[in-house]
Amino acid sequence: MFELGRAVTREYIASVLGGSAEPYLPQDQTGRVVAACVRFDLNPDAPEVILPGTGPVIEASAKEFCKGYAVPTFVKLAVGEWMFVGRYRVVRRTTDLEVVEQHQAKAELLGRGRKGSERITMVLYLEPAGDYYDLRIEGVRKP
Repeated sequence: MFELGRAVTREYIASVLGGSAEPYLPQDQTGRVVAACVRFDLNPDAPEVILPGTGPVIEASAKEFCKGYAVPTFVKLAVGEWMFVGRYRVVRRTTDLEVVEQHQAKAELLGRGRKGSERITMVLYLEPAGDYYDLRIEGVRKP
């Protein structure tokens, strides 16, 4: 379906998996998250850490993703380019204010704001569920 380390468009992701090409955690018609599509400017430690923002749809999709099932995960490389890095699942979630603030401060250095939908509400910790593409070494790794 997707090749590790290969870039695709959000439209292609939506055509294969369903859901919308807009949200960072697109959901199918039943509400199940079908993919994770994250940006480094909003999630500096992606894909291992995702920082959901504020808003009913954003927070609801994050809570759904916390059910622990693995989804294809993509990181944004450039406009229209999303690299498939593997299937990831949430293994832990926290709303601890001190932890959230640490991540908010780090993301703020990259331009993420503190108001509106950019205000972080929780921290999701993910792990790969199978082979994954490690961006730090630019290669495929086994769990």
